[in-house]
Amino acid sequence: MKLLNAAPRLQTAIRLSSSSRIVTSKPKQAYQSLPKCDQGLFHDLNPLSRQIVRKGWVSPVSGTVVDFVKAEPRDAEMINQFWVESFVDTNNICNHLGLSYQDLYGLHKPWTEEMIEKGDIIMGFDQTKFACLQLMKYHFQPEFEELFAGELPGHPNPQYHVKHDYAEDIASYDLPHNVARLACFLDDLVRQTGKFLPVEVKDVCIFEATCVHPLYQKDRMGSVIIATAVDATLRRNVVHGLGYCVATGTRKICEKQNWKFLFEARYDDYRENGEPVFFDMKDGATGSHQFYKKFI
Repeated sequence: MKLLNAAPRLQTAIRLSSSSRIVTSKPKQAYQSLPKCDQGLFHDLNPLSRQIVRKGWVSPVSGTVVDFVKAEPRDAEMINQFWVESFVDTNNICNHLGLSYQDLYGLHKPWTEEMIEKGDIIMGFDQTKFACLQLMKYHFQPEFEELFAGELPGHPNPQYHVKHDYAEDIASYDLPHNVARLACFLDDLVRQTGKFLPVEVKDVCIFEATCVHPLYQKDRMGSVIIATAVDATLRRNVVHGLGYCVATGTRKICEKQNWKFLFEARYDDYRENGEPVFFDMKDGATGSHQFYKKFI
């Protein structure tokens, strides 16, 4: 899929909304890792005791057989730790900010629990080994006014607004400095997305995160777990999806699966006290690419 031209970027002095979809409570919990095997993997002795969403997928690269299941409340701690460790160890912007497990653990915990209860989380297992993870959250039209900061689907001339500086907005988060920088950036991406969507969008699934353990990152699990997540979304009669690709890898997956490019939030535009927060990213990414897809 060829990327479209980037949406217009408009300098603005408007302060970002103080509400956050990421920060629901101030992180308090201490990080204590669950046991792992010598390969650094979490295990579950009976993963197929959960609802099976896809059984016996075979990696075309290694021949590894993976079963995909729907997460349950009992999985919350293992999911949160897998997500936190994946982001801290491999995610480009988390690496760049030098975030620790403790930085993200308490922040992600209520988010994980909410997605298990109200969204969908898909776990991939290589026998008993927890190999990959997809997290999804659903939003419906009554939420759009707040979610998209009043700029709703069907906007006749959507433009991506860039502030001259984000220092004041970052400081408004009651979080450690680098965590606040991350939360501010991600919140703004979602707030600015609604106006780029077609007017027909009345519900949407946000694909919050795709995580694959480093041992399996050449097995093409990222592509298959996203496709499996689309099927789960359709079972809920939600036909629209959003993906926020801060890294080059997920951007390439969306392009390959024919998601529609909406806009790029360039990293050199996100500045604090005149200096870019993100630069020289390890994967070569120049910004976060936002994608949309209608599944049927």
